[in-house]
Amino acid sequence: MLTGRRSPVALCLVALAVLMPGAPSIAAEGLFLARILMTTAGSFGAVLGSATNATTESTVRYLAPTACTARDLIVDFTGTTTARTVNLRVNGAATSLSCSVTAGSPTCSNTFSSVNVSRGDHLSLSLSGGAQTGLAALVSFVCRP
Repeated sequence: MLTGRRSPVALCLVALAVLMPGAPSIAAEGLFLARILMTTAGSFGAVLGSATNATTESTVRYLAPTACTARDLIVDFTGTTTARTVNLRVNGAATSLSCSVTAGSPTCSNTFSSVNVSRGDHLSLSLSGGAQTGLAALVSFVCRP
């Protein structure tokens, strides 16, 4: 790491911690932020970064860098014209960390479910509802040691 320089992601996380009281601590938690463009009929998305949805889960999965408990899922599908569900998947299997939206209520959160993740587990998101031009799913969750 270069002394005195921080990556754009690190700066973004620092800004979140400063600007949002109660935001997750950078040192103690992993914060996963994703923006998934719903441009195809694909039903999978990455847990980190910005990309389009995919039809093949293996193309969007990430490895968990450490063991943690995933929780506090927040989803924003503003502009959706149909009901949609987002679910965290671990090693290709659905988990209890999910939430659903409708056209009239495009945001949701799940603060009551948690999922144990082991170091090296494959993480991805499942997305229902299909393609919609111009629609992006904004997804976040934390993973606490």
